[in-house]
Amino acid sequence: MSVHSGNRSSGVSKTDSKPGTGPTKRLDQSGGDGDIEIINIDDDDVEVINVTGSASTSSASGSGSSNGRPASSNSQMPRFMKPEPFQIGDKVYGLERGLKDPWREATIESIENHFGKRVIKLKFAPGERIRNRRKVTEERVVNCRHIAYFEPVKYVIPVGCRVIARNLDKTVTGNFLFAGIVAEPPKEANKNRYLIFFDDGIASYCLPTNVRLTLSNTAGGKIWSDVHPDNQKFVRHYVNAYPQNSLAKIRLSAITTVEWNGMWWTARVKEMDCSMVKLQIIANHIVVKVWKGSPRLLSIFKENSKLVRPIALPASTNEEYEGKVVKHQIPSQYLKSPGEYKPHNCTKECWGSYTGKKSDLRKLGPLVKPFYYGWDRKTDPDDPRRQIYYQTPCGLKLYSIEDVQNFNTKLSCSIGIDCFCFDFAVQCLDEFEVTKHPFYHCVDISYGKEWVPISKINTVDEVDPPYIAYTNERCCGRGVSLNIEPEFLVCCDCVDDCTDKLKCACIRLTFENEPEFLKNPQNFSKGYQHRRLRDKYVLGIYECNQLCKCRSTCVNRVVQHGLKWKLQVFKTSSKGYAIRTLQDIPEGSFICVYTGELLSSKQANEFGGKFGDEYLANIDFIEFAEMHKEGYEETVVEPEPIPVRKAGRPKNSSKEEKKRGKRTANSKNEFINDPPQPQKANKRKRNISTDSEEEIDVAEQTSSCSKTRQLFGPDEDSEIYTIDAKCIGNIGRYLNHSCDPNVFAQDVFLDTHDIRFPWVAFFASRYLKSGTELTWDYNYEIGMAEGKTVDCNCGSAYCRRRLL
Repeated sequence: MSVHSGNRSSGVSKTDSKPGTGPTKRLDQSGGDGDIEIINIDDDDVEVINVTGSASTSSASGSGSSNGRPASSNSQMPRFMKPEPFQIGDKVYGLERGLKDPWREATIESIENHFGKRVIKLKFAPGERIRNRRKVTEERVVNCRHIAYFEPVKYVIPVGCRVIARNLDKTVTGNFLFAGIVAEPPKEANKNRYLIFFDDGIASYCLPTNVRLTLSNTAGGKIWSDVHPDNQKFVRHYVNAYPQNSLAKIRLSAITTVEWNGMWWTARVKEMDCSMVKLQIIANHIVVKVWKGSPRLLSIFKENSKLVRPIALPASTNEEYEGKVVKHQIPSQYLKSPGEYKPHNCTKECWGSYTGKKSDLRKLGPLVKPFYYGWDRKTDPDDPRRQIYYQTPCGLKLYSIEDVQNFNTKLSCSIGIDCFCFDFAVQCLDEFEVTKHPFYHCVDISYGKEWVPISKINTVDEVDPPYIAYTNERCCGRGVSLNIEPEFLVCCDCVDDCTDKLKCACIRLTFENEPEFLKNPQNFSKGYQHRRLRDKYVLGIYECNQLCKCRSTCVNRVVQHGLKWKLQVFKTSSKGYAIRTLQDIPEGSFICVYTGELLSSKQANEFGGKFGDEYLANIDFIEFAEMHKEGYEETVVEPEPIPVRKAGRPKNSSKEEKKRGKRTANSKNEFINDPPQPQKANKRKRNISTDSEEEIDVAEQTSSCSKTRQLFGPDEDSEIYTIDAKCIGNIGRYLNHSCDPNVFAQDVFLDTHDIRFPWVAFFASRYLKSGTELTWDYNYEIGMAEGKTVDCNCGSAYCRRRLL
């Protein structure tokens, strides 16, 4: 893992507004089309913001007079809102799930500061149900970017600001608020309404009382970095060009061409509402509502075709990130159009069949598989939010993941529920291709050990990469004993794919310490949900194993199925080798594990000092679980007194070595989740090598040794095992650092229930577009290595600037 330098974005600062009501300090506002100005006071500065997004700042001493400092560029949205920090107990709106999901009412439970980031814990109120989604009431830690004021602000919000709003479209039922940006401020020309570009691609006018300001506007910098990847490029172009954005010249009853469901259609203008237009497709009479400047209109598309379906690639001009997205072509023999549904009792024939080789199907990626069985994935034409549904070979339409799960369980299907996704942003057939000819290209670095080939390319230089012995299993080093005998495993006897969580012994083992799970297991949102994990579960997940009676399609069998996605290792110009996905990956999907050689603490210290410790990872699940459990020390059963001797430490260790080797319970196998989490329960790189040749001991505990480890015997009381992936490992060793990561790690128990040896598995913390680099937070602490300074070069908008 390489380390690098970068820039840090600004954090949230204070203002004189009341908590929970949004910034209210306002001196002046002038009306008219395109000349609205808002003036805010912050200490001795007055900042004037107009609707174009430019800002001018002047010195003031108790007055609002301007002194004419140069205005900032439109490419950087102004930092004009500096709200007072929220207080515990304040009502807010929070984002509970993905960027395109609704924001819900919540109450602030706690406010903490972790590694320079403000961490806010929200308790969500009972929410309404969206179509077939379940109601969920839970507590959740969220990023400040995912919090909005509960009350409307009392001034005009400038163009480009991040907001949540209630869509006035009558076909959208429910009292839901969704995220978007302000495209037009209220004015007489648009009937005093905001035009909002929602993240799901819908544009709509909203009343000011239905708009709430989010905290993401306080971070400064590029506001579109918080927008869903599908719309980032379009939003950036719009904000930079405003108010000179091109609008199509359309009149009522005119004929035009519009994009719908990936194809161009001839349509007639039915209604016009300021800069919005309602079109009716002539061929099928479907009504489409679009903005006049949308590239979905053919005239606008011809002006700038790059705005249609932008590719979410890293913000970099380096050639190694360049490529194109193409559609996976389904062979003609598998192209089956589902027929019209007629009421009947479905049988296995209704699920479809695959006539090719199973090994070829495994190489395609999970989301592609249903198409080879005769399924189809479509958009509901009657839903303005483009609701996804799947259509079976017999014509049955399934509108939710629960419907698919019930259908698959009833017919005993042969593929898992993770092969289906109802997120509109996810394009199941998109695949990324590199456009530049590589100097080095390996078709499969796993040499057939993974179901899906892993390519490796170098488009930067002609230097060949070092050879790595690839393994997808853990190898025991000298003196390390790993018990994988199945007789020591807990197993279940489920026959329903373990969909009844309360009856599955393995799932009960995972959540045995969760009272909420026993009360309402089906609505319990922690752990796997349809084979996807949205949040890290600190106490570890126990999957079903070889002794269980459930089938391979069980919802509690995820990591054990191995790599499924098409990934690529590629050379970067500043960070060594990295990983990118060649397919769209939905949020919560399992990506890969971290494997290597299991070493004792003493062996890890020796090898790290001789060969480098950049690929060493501590397995300290026990320490972090003890720290996480409230009142653990009071409830643990004390072991019999045992003469304890410390293992893995030279007798002549100096105090300086102990101090430098001291570590918190947050170490390698506890990775940081999509920032932030209440505790840093995520994987951290092992300690960084210093210039000194002295040995660094990572097994030193901050106080007494772990009481849980004492139960394993006197030789285990301070033994923290380590994974070494320097010479032998898998694709997980190539994951680079980012201060705003898109993957996190989870401790999972597969072949053993020995809590000293969990597997370390990576999951997607958000939707990943094909071509996106996969990163995680190394979770280093600045100053953990004395005399060592390492800059961060992740390029994230939330970069902390330093790793050490």
